[in-house]
Order: sequence, then C-alpha cells, then structure tokens
Amino acid sequence: MNILIIHNNYSTQGGEESIVKMQKELFGSYGHNIHSYTRSHSEIKSWKLGKIRSLFTSLRNRGAIKDIEKIVKEKNIEVAFIHNVYPIISPAIIPTLKKLGVKSLFFAHNYRLICPTGLFFRDGAVCEKCGTGARELNCTLHKCEGSLLGSIAYTLRSINSRLKGYFKDIDTILALTDFQKEKLIHYGIASDKIEVVPNFCTWTPTTTEHKSRNHSILFVGRLSKEKGYDVLFDAAKLLPNIQFIVVGASSEKTVITPTQKNITLVGHKDYKELRELYDTSSILAITSRCYEAFPLTILEAGSTLLPIIAANHGAMTSIIENGKNGILFEPYNPTDLAQKIEMLLRDKKLRETLATNNQKEFLSKYSSEHYYQSIINSIASLDK
Repeated sequence: MNILIIHNNYSTQGGEESIVKMQKELFGSYGHNIHSYTRSHSEIKSWKLGKIRSLFTSLRNRGAIKDIEKIVKEKNIEVAFIHNVYPIISPAIIPTLKKLGVKSLFFAHNYRLICPTGLFFRDGAVCEKCGTGARELNCTLHKCEGSLLGSIAYTLRSINSRLKGYFKDIDTILALTDFQKEKLIHYGIASDKIEVVPNFCTWTPTTTEHKSRNHSILFVGRLSKEKGYDVLFDAAKLLPNIQFIVVGASSEKTVITPTQKNITLVGHKDYKELRELYDTSSILAITSRCYEAFPLTILEAGSTLLPIIAANHGAMTSIIENGKNGILFEPYNPTDLAQKIEMLLRDKKLRETLATNNQKEFLSKYSSEHYYQSIINSIASLDK
C-alpha cells in the first residue's frame, strides 16, 4: 500500500511528532511504501512578515495543495494519514485528496475540530464554549491563544475550515478514546465517521519489577499551564520529604523555577535517560488541567511497571479505572493529589497491582501490532 503521512511539526516537539515517527517506522516494517509531506513551524521565522503570512497559509496554501497533488500522482498514493495541518499546510488539502481518490484518515490528537486551540482550556480550567453559541469567536474574546492577534488568527482559521466544510471530506476520523469520540459527536461531528484507535508505544515491556525504585514522583511533559505543573508543585509543598522529578521544558513565556527543594527540573531527556527515570521512580503523576487526548506517558509507564496517579477528568476517565490500573485524584486539587501520593507510597502491594494491571492493558490494547491492525481494519472498512 502506498501511504502518504501528512504533518505540520509544532514549534515545540511533543507527542504528535513521536506518533508520526513511530507510525512511519511501523507501517514501513510491514512492507508499505511510506511517503511524507512534512512542514515545520520553524519555517515561519524565515518568511518576510512570517506570522501574517502564516495566517493566510493556515486558511489555504496553494503551494501545499500543489505539492500534495504531485506526490499523490507520482507515488500513486492510495491512503493519506493526516495529523496536524496548521499553520502551513492547511486543511484545504483535504478536498484535493478526495478529488484525487485518496482515502483519508485524520488522527485527532486533540480537540481542534471543535476548539481553535485544540485544548478545551482557558483561564486555568476546562472550557467548551467554542462548541456552542458564539463558537470560535470565544477564542478571540478570551484571548485563548495568549495574545489578541494570535487568538484572532486561531479564530479565523477555525471558522474558515468549518464554513468551508474541509473536514467533512475526511473519510475516517480516528479518536484516541471513547471520551474524545463522545465529545466530537456531542458538538456535531457525524458519529459514523469516527472510530476509536488509541495511541501506541514501541517501548519493550519490563518483565520484572525493578528493585532500585526510590520514593520519588515522576512528571513527564511540557511545563505549561494546561499540563498542571502548578498542581504538582503545590502538592510537592505538602510533601517536603518526597522527591519530585520533572522531565520537560517550559513552554511559558517566563522561566519556571520552583522554590521548594524537593522538586528537581531535569529538562528534556533522551530515551535511555528517560527510561531509567521510569525504572527508578515509584509513581508517575499526570496532573493535567485540560482534558488531554491520550498522553504517551501512560503507555511508557505501562511498559515499565510504573503506577499512575492522574486527574479524574477527560481522557483519563476512558483510560484509567480507579483502583485497578491507576489512581485518580480530584482535578486541580493539590491536597487530594498529595493524599493519593502518600497513600500509594505507603502501599507497596497496591503499587505493584496497579503497575501489573497497567502493563496488561498496555500489552492487550496499546501494542504496535494492535495499533497496526486497527488502522488496517479502518482502511479496509472504507472499501465496503
């Protein structure tokens, strides 16, 4: 099968880039011919009036459309895997793919089909206002992107894609969880176009529990408001004798420097270093203030027998069954988080049970083989 993978890299590399990379390797290993059309947010810096120009490319990029047409014809593309298309590629490529007879699968890594920022998040809490009423205009009214001009740009490109109906030409939308699927349906996406295919991870599973684990709490993710790093830091204040290890770079405009001595910021880590942290920590904390879609950290923890504590909302409610394969705490509540951490650190047997069950989930639902077959089944269903 000739597959074209389409992705616009973000300014800061995250989970989507990891999935795209793994996806290329996975489908290539099964003998498919993989072709890529990748653009990068970093290109904008080299453009004259880059930010203004990027607004127009996000609405319709004629150059990207021509590039896609050329690749499809020259490589005889049969299926397109579409990831992020903003701000350079633009969703205007979707009708072009349809016209050329290419089957299209859109991977919904976030909630951008409804919310301009993709997060369902503003002012430190969940927000779904762009699903109803003034819809995308709320992004501008509340400056959800962070600046007025940036929010206007997000609003315009979201309104444009909805009014032009670009995403209606997608053959299948792949949601990451049942929770995400239900949200998309609730706000008007046709249910018969949505399938649930969770993320996957290529980490080799740990077969035996590590004896070198210490009583430290691991956090892996961007230091941004929606990830709830402040909830983690506040919980750490309540647990001064417990060490917190924070992996990830700041995406805020100011440098984040926690005052408490029991928090260690280690920045970005490569695979070997990150795996060692998973192997030696006692708990992974996922403290997101936003709904999330499907953090890869859950799968990384599952593969390394590391128990999870996560906020009890959004995608977590579809992935984690409280007390079975993880522990859920009250969203935004550092006191409850601290209490759940203390409880879990005291109970080694519970930690081992949660870790074992989480790994069983990883092996049965989130393996490379399971992911591959789910995608192949989705493609095959389009021929029926």
